[in-house]
Amino acid sequence: MFDRWRTRWPWMRPMKTRIVRIGNSQGIRIPKPLIEQTGLDGDVEVAVRGNTLVISSARQPRAGWAEALRAMAQRGDDRFDYTKSKPNRFAREIAKNAIVVVLDPDVAAAFRDPKRVNSLLRAAIAALKRPGSRRAG
Repeated sequence: MFDRWRTRWPWMRPMKTRIVRIGNSQGIRIPKPLIEQTGLDGDVEVAVRGNTLVISSARQPRAGWAEALRAMAQRGDDRFDYTKSKPNRFAREIAKNAIVVVLDPDVAAAFRDPKRVNSLLRAAIAALKRPGSRRAG
């Protein structure tokens, strides 16, 4: 296998190294030119493919999520259809007779918690019920 590499990609010649004892484990010392060529640094992932040991850069959790979310927002694909939602582990925190209302981000930013939203809405309802006030809608 390595003979084929030598003829097709001479710059990609394998380097010999030795398996060494590291505490109760074994490891290899990776020659500096290979580290520089691959750009490996910090955490790595090790996998076995057939009889080959593959070392690659560790993937970062949630890598690329920010870019994907920006793309979804540009397509208008970032709105959730709550009519198709199912109860989850947070559902028991919501009172059985409560109605969930999704606030626009600019409105939500004006409130610190649901109690403040409800307090303002109750005040608005009370004002609408006063004699002489104009009812909405």
